Amino acid sequence: MDKTLQITFYKSETNGIKILEFSRGEIIGFFIPKLLFSNELLKSNYFENIITNSGVYFLLGEEIYIGQALNIFERLKGHIREGKKEFKDIICFTTSNNSFDEGDINYLEKSIISQAKQNSDMSLMNLNIGNNTNIRNFRKSDLDQYTDEIKFILNILGSNFLEKTREKKISNDDFFYIDSKETKGKLILDEKGYIVVSGSFGKDNQKPSMTKSYITLKNELIEKGIIQKFDGKLMFTKDYIFTSASAPAQILLGYSVSGPQKWKSKDGVTLGDYERSKFID
Repeated sequence: MDKTLQITFYKSETNGIKILEFSRGEIIGFFIPKLLFSNELLKSNYFENIITNSGVYFLLGEEIYIGQALNIFERLKGHIREGKKEFKDIICFTTSNNSFDEGDINYLEKSIISQAKQNSDMSLMNLNIGNNTNIRNFRKSDLDQYTDEIKFILNILGSNFLEKTREKKISNDDFFYIDSKETKGKLILDEKGYIVVSGSFGKDNQKPSMTKSYITLKNELIEKGIIQKFDGKLMFTKDYIFTSASAPAQILLGYSVSGPQKWKSKDGVTLGDYERSKFID
């Protein structure tokens, strides 16, 4: 069944606050960069009447924190004042008619934390699994539907951490390699992007031709521990998803190169040729 979701860009800023709501339904989602979260929001009649409702929220950073509150705005303000949790963005959910009571938000929080813990690709700040609550069966059905709508909006925002990590059957056609004396890279094609497999390594060098944005990305991955340096080499310590094939190719090789041309299957077919072949009748 098709879903219609309306996205409002607050003050017409595409990189700023977003308001997301279904054409049919009560759930309303807010995406708010931490730097834009302030009392100024309450000067807007829309935010004043909605963001002070009860609901659930997510603090997004290197780790994710999931919480609930009878007044979302005040609870989020408290997190910022306390300064105990590091985060960059906020996503929160409520209903247009403020229909969530304390039992509802406790149920939602516990359900969402439980689902998040099944995703091994993300790190959760929450130490416990939420509060127990007694909910009647008919209400559980409603709340489970709300949870599905929350997951849908999270996926639209690129935050799919409630999706259970799947053991995908990978065929040989999905693997591509960079194989030389000093570089051994392995890449998987996936609907999420281009996944460089843990253990892939290259020489720790960097030539002037390397794309500047990829140099920055490489340094960020080193700082996060996703890439480690050893014996003059760089090695991926875990699988990592890239949005382009050229980024990991340049990081492993240390110079400017076309990923679609450099990554090859075991049969010698370039990634670029393989991707183009899908459109040949």
